[in-house]
Amino acid sequence: MRCWIVTWLAVAGTSLLAEDTRKPAPVPLEQESAEEAIRELYAKQFGSKDLETRRALAKKLLSEADLERDDVARFVLLKNARDLGREVGDFGVAFRAIEEMARDYRLEELTLKREVLEGASTSKLDLIAKERRTDSWLALIDSAVEKEDFTNAKDLAEAAVTKTKKLRDSVLTKRVEAKRSSVVSLSSKHAKVTPHLVTLRSDPEDPAANEAVGEFYSFAIGSFARGLPLLVKGSASDLQEAAQ
Repeated sequence: MRCWIVTWLAVAGTSLLAEDTRKPAPVPLEQESAEEAIRELYAKQFGSKDLETRRALAKKLLSEADLERDDVARFVLLKNARDLGREVGDFGVAFRAIEEMARDYRLEELTLKREVLEGASTSKLDLIAKERRTDSWLALIDSAVEKEDFTNAKDLAEAAVTKTKKLRDSVLTKRVEAKRSSVVSLSSKHAKVTPHLVTLRSDPEDPAANEAVGEFYSFAIGSFARGLPLLVKGSASDLQEAAQ
């Protein structure tokens, strides 16, 4: 038994390590030459005080990164697109840059996105940028919920409320407070259904577990694509008929 466990751990460990094929992020020293070249090439735009000019530059750097074949230069382009996006309140650009970075390099997407939202200067955001930041907070929370990562979802919701209150905008604050309440409720429901999720791993045909988990995904999460196939296997005849 002991030998079997050791062998399983060795195989599992090797498998887990092999899964991450992303490159390590370049260290700051490796980035210096590319950073200098980009800053020199776009010196006028970087130095501009015009918001739209800097927003256009953020989008330009993001598009240039798609064409860049040098790993270090690509990373630096994405990093600058992210930072400029945060500074000018274009969180869509910032998030897309982060998604590209996390796809190709060993970086944590959720952490980087949260850093962007928390690092945005409240005083420099216009009304549109404030709304975009709020939308980005909500999208980030939803992505954690989709992954059933309710620990991070609740933490993000609390951070979103704290940061949004500083904008002194009651409409935006009410939106994130409503999201926080929703996440707390979903987290509670998820905790109750967790034993059934565990059951399904060992017995995918268990009727009671299928019904409980199917109801959670369909009616709590709102994902009928995930919930209906489970409800069909459930024990409640009325839900079975509706699911079919």
